[in-house]
Amino acid sequence: MSQLIKYVSMLSKFDHNDNITKYHKWFKQTAKLYINVNKEQSRKLSKYATIKRCFDNCSKLAYKYKKLEYIEGYVQSIIPIEHAFLINDKNEIVDPTLAIKSGSGKYLGTDRFGSEYYGIIIPKNILKILKINNKNRFTPIPYLYWEYIGKP
Repeated sequence: MSQLIKYVSMLSKFDHNDNITKYHKWFKQTAKLYINVNKEQSRKLSKYATIKRCFDNCSKLAYKYKKLEYIEGYVQSIIPIEHAFLINDKNEIVDPTLAIKSGSGKYLGTDRFGSEYYGIIIPKNILKILKINNKNRFTPIPYLYWEYIGKP
């Protein structure tokens, strides 16, 4: 089983807030696992990205390029990390944030890409509404999306 799926399963078991537990169970049922990274496209788009700003980077690029879908969830690095990434029309991961060059002009390394990605596509029209209405910038967009669609 995927490390990220195990991680989200663990989150739903250890949370004592019933609403958060329901959210994590919904996330696990709804999210998709992605493995194939288009490193070339990620590197090309990294020129528009800022390090440690994956959520902003990916939302801006999703609006700029119609064939890219915004996804929010997790990336498996050394540990699972909350992360935003994109999916292209070939269902490949595009991760401009983890493809950013270092200050020396060299790529920080292919090992910066995650071994797997797990997340939920947030439709662009709804993403815009959620970002505008998100008073607490620390609330994950998938949680707001879950609330927006009626906590199924």
